[in-house]
Amino acid sequence: MSADGIEARLRRIEDKADIEDLVVLYGFVMDERDLVGVRRLFAEDATLRSHDGVFAASGLDQILQTYQGRFD
Repeated sequence: MSADGIEARLRRIEDKADIEDLVVLYGFVMDERDLVGVRRLFAEDATLRSHDGVFAASGLDQILQTYQGRFD
């Protein structure tokens, strides 16, 4: 296998581990109702939507307001 192939495989493994870590962090943040932690979950320009319309926020500030409303 070429070095490029090995690097690509390693990148996929690292990406998968990062996604798994994010899922675990989301669980902890939601369980603890941790607004500071919510900031670690979303990018500044993130969009939060749910199929039923309960979540509809654009940008980190609106996402934080949405979760704050759910946590209160």
